[in-house]
Amino acid sequence: MLGNLCLGPVLTLGLFNPLGVGVHARYGHYVGFGLDYQFLPTITVSGASAGIGLLTIDGRLYPFGGAFFLSGGIAWQSASFSATAHDSTAGDVKVKGSISVPAFKLGLGFMGHDGFVMGIDLALEIPLGSSSVDFSGNGSNAMTNAGFAKAKKTIKDGADLVVNVLPVLVQLNLIRIGYLF
Repeated sequence: MLGNLCLGPVLTLGLFNPLGVGVHARYGHYVGFGLDYQFLPTITVSGASAGIGLLTIDGRLYPFGGAFFLSGGIAWQSASFSATAHDSTAGDVKVKGSISVPAFKLGLGFMGHDGFVMGIDLALEIPLGSSSVDFSGNGSNAMTNAGFAKAKKTIKDGADLVVNVLPVLVQLNLIRIGYLF
């Protein structure tokens, strides 16, 4: 029954979400799917850190039965950050937050059928609604509730502005390497 199914792990090097792992499959010559998690590991500079991640699930159609495919699916782009600062009146203040954006994904690319496979692909992610922002902080007298709410609103407004200014996010995967059994 599953004789035409090829399934296996895939590693990805991309442009905006540079490192990735996933599972890709192909059933017969014309249909496939991919499940990927791509990320930029958290980077810390001067007490502030940030990282990004992208989770995608997509179906693939290989219209000519070869390596070329068209894809469509859903994506969840996220970013997280944290910072620690010392204030003479408030002491150590720690702030952390995350921003996430769900998106509809359309793509095209090339990927082998079975055995050792290599590929490349390009996708456009169309945001579905506004961003979701989670923001927290602590410290002795770090912020009043009103000040904290204002800071959270400022970050949410900034995230929504980015989503509205960039109506399409681009994902370029420079190389995918894997083995489909």
